[in-house]
Amino acid sequence: MSDGSAARARERQSADHRRSPRLAFAPSEGATVAALVERLRREAPYAGARRLAPAPRDNAERLDRLWRAAPAPLEGRGGGPGARARAWARALDFWVHLLRHGPAPGRDGLAWLLEDWLPSAQHTLGAEAAADHALGELLAGAPRPDVVVLPGVEPGGPRGPGERVVCVSGHDVEADAARVRAATGGLFESAGDGPEAVRAPAAHAPSAAVADDPLAPQVASPAERTAHLVALCGLDGSGKSSLLARLASQGWPGAAFVAKVSRPNVDAVEAAFAGARRPARDPYLRGEFAEAVRWAHAYDFLRYYDEEVRPRLSEYGVVVSDRWSLCSITYAEAGVRLGEHVHQLLACVPTPDLIIYLDVSLEEARRRIRIRGDAKPNEDRSVLEACAAADDAWIPRMTGPVVRIPNVDLEETCRRVEEIVRRVRSEPLLRRRKS
Repeated sequence: MSDGSAARARERQSADHRRSPRLAFAPSEGATVAALVERLRREAPYAGARRLAPAPRDNAERLDRLWRAAPAPLEGRGGGPGARARAWARALDFWVHLLRHGPAPGRDGLAWLLEDWLPSAQHTLGAEAAADHALGELLAGAPRPDVVVLPGVEPGGPRGPGERVVCVSGHDVEADAARVRAATGGLFESAGDGPEAVRAPAAHAPSAAVADDPLAPQVASPAERTAHLVALCGLDGSGKSSLLARLASQGWPGAAFVAKVSRPNVDAVEAAFAGARRPARDPYLRGEFAEAVRWAHAYDFLRYYDEEVRPRLSEYGVVVSDRWSLCSITYAEAGVRLGEHVHQLLACVPTPDLIIYLDVSLEEARRRIRIRGDAKPNEDRSVLEACAAADDAWIPRMTGPVVRIPNVDLEETCRRVEEIVRRVRSEPLLRRRKS
């Protein structure tokens, strides 16, 4: 951790002095943390503490599953970008779960037993993760525990700066519990809310507008059918969502229109880097916060593809998606130059049969965002300019066909897109996709 990170950690510790006690358990391969937590919760004073169970590894498991299913698995699975991608997946899983269920305003009058506490064991993510300052800053934004239990670590082993640490074997539950009791003293004496384990959040419900065609050719099994995939891309304010809604309202036969409606990973990063933790100038274009947002954006797209688009590729004749991996790649390139990393991360996502890129001027995009009335901090002029430059650089590198259409008049754009998609549907699929 850098000197600046350590200073910010001390500031958070000073500002955090009025909340209830927290006992965190760092993750450790081969050590039985869950048994130790259950043993402590059977006796006072820990019985009254609320337990935060380990975070579900949604991003990490999805990443490995889609890599295995991809026609050409991502290179570097044993290290390099693969190791870094997996580290970000775990860190984002940790923060999404923490934001939903861990110590926070409104839930912080309780004592906590925090399992799988990743900020105290960043070294377990590997050398590349340890060298990634943005990932370290993301984990450093977590609430600070009073005591950290390190299973399977000898005294003097890895730990965060200034942490009060208890080293335990991770195998002898009774002896480990005695060490924890001796180290925490009267810290938990006033804890009380009744034992409760906070577990995985509910899955997100997909969102799509679908028009079925009763006269469409039938196939022996829906699972054998693979849809043509058309993706709408362009700057924020270029009209992607408006075009998708207009196309969906026209009742295309055998088509699914799908839009990304949630961003749990980006929301978690923005919570982790709240307030003064972001740069005062161009926070979405430079620094650790901007880098963390790019990784989160890519994982939100991966979730969107897996849960909302992929199932429909075997159910409909055509799937039209608002945004695709190109959008995450060029956003990652803008400012922080992470385009290559995100491109490789999303190599497991299929290539669309067609990308329709909606071209608008920067001023027109900004005008539409103002009219929309919900401008986001990452939609200011400097970010849009950087994204436009990244789009121009990356579009020629796409392996599938890309058509750029000026989107000046929505009705005319809709008519042109209908004609293009009809031609696409009459052609063979670009490639069969594993789902």
